[in-house]
Amino acid sequence: MGFLVLWALFGLLAAYIASNRGGGGCGWFLVGVLLGPIGVVMALFEGKKCPACMTRIHKAATRCPSCQKDLGSSGAS
Repeated sequence: MGFLVLWALFGLLAAYIASNRGGGGCGWFLVGVLLGPIGVVMALFEGKKCPACMTRIHKAATRCPSCQKDLGSSGAS
């Protein structure tokens, strides 16, 4: 029983991380449940990188929250 709870927590954590970076929460929940800690690590790579400071940011961000670089309307992937 504890094993199932742990894998559900991995799913919730993956969904939370990915949704904060512009990914779909439901899909990432399934990835987290199916892959466990690997799914959480994959969710950490969701989003795009700021070209100036290389921080992972939300896909729709027009300004980097870390270095305040203006990414324009399209941004960089």
